[in-house]
Amino acid sequence: AVIDIAPVRYNGEDNVAWRSVELLIQTLADLPVSTLKSKKEADAQLAASVLDPEIRQFALMNLIVDKDRGCMKWRIGISAIADQLQVLSGVSLGGKSMRVYRGAVLFVKAGQSEFISDNHIPAIKSFFPTYQIETIENANHWVHVSAPDRLREIISEFVRREA
Repeated sequence: AVIDIAPVRYNGEDNVAWRSVELLIQTLADLPVSTLKSKKEADAQLAASVLDPEIRQFALMNLIVDKDRGCMKWRIGISAIADQLQVLSGVSLGGKSMRVYRGAVLFVKAGQSEFISDNHIPAIKSFFPTYQIETIENANHWVHVSAPDRLREIISEFVRREA
């Protein structure tokens, strides 16, 4: 299943939703984690710029205690992600043609997100001609956070149907 993303290049100028991802990643990369002692302290600092507490909690799942230094650190390479965000922002064929996948593919669209729009359907269809789309109306882009039970149901139904 492909969750609320399309095989297109995103940029913050054309897509407000992608701009919010860019801002979140940069905010996380700029967080002075080596001076923090707890996730609660990190959450308090993030609250000024990341208003949604669910998104903050999701991001902070990757913040852990560095026992050797007695401070917090990122479990993931957030600086590398921030540095390479333009590369990560879309489909890059690198001079090669991408193959078409003809098997069943489920795209799950979040109803409150712009990451899959009607404009993206031709690109989806060109790479995945037998695609199916299910929409979770009350979900935002972070579907696994905003509607985890419904997401699980949709994917389970798809797997049962296609297995």
